[in-house]
Amino acid sequence: LLPNGSQLKFGSLAAIHSLGWPVQVVISTNKEHVMAERRLKLGFGTQCSTAVSSPLSPHDFASRDAFISAVNATWQSTWREAYAIDTSGFLPRPRAALPGAVSRRGVAALARGAGLNRVRLLLVALVVFVMRFRGRLRLRNPAAIVAKDALLAFWQSMRSRQR
Repeated sequence: LLPNGSQLKFGSLAAIHSLGWPVQVVISTNKEHVMAERRLKLGFGTQCSTAVSSPLSPHDFASRDAFISAVNATWQSTWREAYAIDTSGFLPRPRAALPGAVSRRGVAALARGAGLNRVRLLLVALVVFVMRFRGRLRLRNPAAIVAKDALLAFWQSMRSRQR
């Protein structure tokens, strides 16, 4: 991305204007350091900050171009505000859930139910299995070894249920 993010698309903003939908800019910093999917790396303790603009309604502007100019200006100012926040004095939350969130026991962590989660885990196990035998995955990290062992235990339990 550019220092102030990618350029906003004119066609998308024109469509939003014609539909009469309001726009609100939300910029969060350091989210790319929370989880690097390609490198399979988690950034524990990453400090993120978020800036939120006030909503912009297309009905408040005389023309489409005035609305698009206002959205672009709001994007730039919200970006600067988000990256100007000093996170050094922040205290981490005691838990990952947002304040007011209710924990429920027995509810799957991923959406769409336990059956789909089993399929997801099976696909991850298959990818790890294939990568392991192709020599692309070297399990030297203790966390990766534990994950591999958990996947193997799950696979064995699934096989025993089918019999």
